[in-house]
Amino acid sequence: MDAEEAVEVIKARKDKKIGMVGLGSMHAAFYAYLKEHLLGVEIVEATDLVDRIKAVKSEDELVFVRKAIETQGMVCAAMPTIIRPGKYE
Repeated sequence: MDAEEAVEVIKARKDKKIGMVGLGSMHAAFYAYLKEHLLGVEIVEATDLVDRIKAVKSEDELVFVRKAIETQGMVCAAMPTIIRPGKYE
């Protein structure tokens, strides 16, 4: 149903080229339906283009990302002292 709706919208807009994001995680049947029903519409991989735009971070965001990375590093470093064979909690 999702693919049918997408095809309807694309045809109604008379798009000649569409960019697909996340082809690696897209359901194969969805993509196949688009290819089969959108003859004459160029389908291009646009994941890298969108990733560059959506991944832009402000300096404030970067401070928190770095703190999260540092915290994750400390947790990983502590794991050998926490994990033991046969220990479940």
